[in-house]
Amino acid sequence: MYQSKITIWSNRSTDDRKVLIVSPKGGKLVHTNKYDVRTKYQKITGKYNISSKGAINADIEISNSGKLYNKKYYLEFEKNEDQVIYYKNQFSNLLDVDILKINFVNDKESIIFKESISLKASNYAEVLNNEMMLKLNAFNTFNHLPKRYSNRIHPIEITNGFKDEDEIIITIPKNYRINQLPDAIKLENEFGEYSFQVEKINAYELRYKRTLILFETTHSKNVYSKFRSFLTKINKNDKQKIILSKI
Repeated sequence: MYQSKITIWSNRSTDDRKVLIVSPKGGKLVHTNKYDVRTKYQKITGKYNISSKGAINADIEISNSGKLYNKKYYLEFEKNEDQVIYYKNQFSNLLDVDILKINFVNDKESIIFKESISLKASNYAEVLNNEMMLKLNAFNTFNHLPKRYSNRIHPIEITNGFKDEDEIIITIPKNYRINQLPDAIKLENEFGEYSFQVEKINAYELRYKRTLILFETTHSKNVYSKFRSFLTKINKNDKQKIILSKI
């Protein structure tokens, strides 16, 4: 069976490769810059609130730098209807998502592209009798799990590493109370780093913080199960839910 590289997102940019530069004086072969993993950087900040019926209303900002800038800056030149389609696909985990407002800031000097999005969606949190089940991570769940192999043949080559940071303020309905919060998680190994924590600001507000770094590395086929287990744990923790009780 064919076993591919571990590609988290496709590489369509022009970094870390040989290119031919042609000028009136002739042509020459040069090597473009290779971005460090921590410069392939996305940060999501913002807030969302949950209604007593489980609907979500959110305002978030997404900052992209390095190679991620190259993947996003084209959005400001798209038609509004195409932008809306893009974000509906981006947040397809939300039911009946409605994109209310979109704004971009393209800082070409600092190579940072910022997306500001306001949205709402129904039935995000699940209401069951006197309880509400709320998934904390609304916007950036890691779902790229590689296939399970009983006999991996080739080495593991992780291409296109990156760093994600998220910090979101969550407001719950006034007629609910926060029950137990999950423990903070921190994972570190040769493949990358992952952490998340959620803390109570007051009776109705939470602060959710998450960091994910995936290194660009090559490993022996013998650690494939460990690598897949690492990504599976990230996926599981990204889907953590809390239970709110009606007052």
